[in-house]
Amino acid sequence: MSKDLYVWGTGGHAKSLAEIAMASGFQIRAFISPNSDFRTFLGFNAYPDLPEGLAPTNAVIAIGIGDNFTRQKVWVELNKTYPISMFPPLIHPTASIAKDSEIGQGSTVHQNSVVGTSSQVGIFCTLNTSSSIEHDCTVGDFASLGPGARTGGNVTIGERAVLAISSTARHGVRIGDDSVLGAASYAHESIPPLTVAVGAPASFLKSRKAHDRYL
Repeated sequence: MSKDLYVWGTGGHAKSLAEIAMASGFQIRAFISPNSDFRTFLGFNAYPDLPEGLAPTNAVIAIGIGDNFTRQKVWVELNKTYPISMFPPLIHPTASIAKDSEIGQGSTVHQNSVVGTSSQVGIFCTLNTSSSIEHDCTVGDFASLGPGARTGGNVTIGERAVLAISSTARHGVRIGDDSVLGAASYAHESIPPLTVAVGAPASFLKSRKAHDRYL
């Protein structure tokens, strides 16, 4: 890769994203940290904002923010200046992506993750370490799967929805927009939007708002 990569964020998710980027051949130019005093991060320069003059011909950008709602908020602001073509999907070399599946712009597929055949992953999603979606699944924009989370086939994951660490969604279910399937939980039935469900089988814990923290 000849273009410089700028990573927006200096938290744990940005660290993971940087590892994927470097393993995939991208050259990290700097991290962007608007709300902190970082001057360096992981040995790279850290700036409060993106440099002027960035264009699709010379740079690409990645949003290294783990919270789905916040990641979307940052994208909405950046999209006022930068086209989505500057936000390539980042896929770790150890991930397995079916040939007829699609990974949206800005999404990250981490180490040892699997995307089954005929599946579609939206924009700016996170498929974390060793997560797995089976055949004919749909992952909505800005959604995320935690480490070890997995689904059966024909599962629909709504926008900004979360499958937390080691959770499982049975084939054919839908996880509604902005919902959270708790860690190590099993979704035997569909979960409506704006819901936190936990347990095995998962049951209603509480309602939530889209901007509520889920960790």
